[in-house]
Amino acid sequence: MKTIHELGAKFLIKHYEYFNRKGNISCEYYYIQEWKRFLWWSYWKDIKHEECFYGDCYKTRTTFKTLEEAKDFVRNVLCPELPRKTHRETVVDEMVCKNGESILK
Repeated sequence: MKTIHELGAKFLIKHYEYFNRKGNISCEYYYIQEWKRFLWWSYWKDIKHEECFYGDCYKTRTTFKTLEEAKDFVRNVLCPELPRKTHRETVVDEMVCKNGESILK
C-alpha cells in the first residue's frame, strides 16, 4: 500500500484556534503546510507570503478564514504551481571585465 506522500499529496490544511483567559475562541483561521525534503530530512513547512509596512518587509503565514478558501488556494494556485510572488527577476545578460576591457561571453 502506498503512503500519502507516494501518491503525490503534499499539502496539509490545519485549523488554528487561539483561546483567551476565559477559554473562549478569540482568533481562528486555516493555514497550509507543504511537505518538503532537504537531503535526508523530510518536514512540513508553512506556506508564507511577504507583507510590507512602511518599507519593512517580512514573511508571514498565509491564512484563510474558511476551509473552502484554503482548499481553493491549494487547488487553484499550489497544485498548478502558479507563481505566488508579486515580482519576477530574470538575468538577461552577463558581462565580464578583465584588465579594464569588457569580454563578451
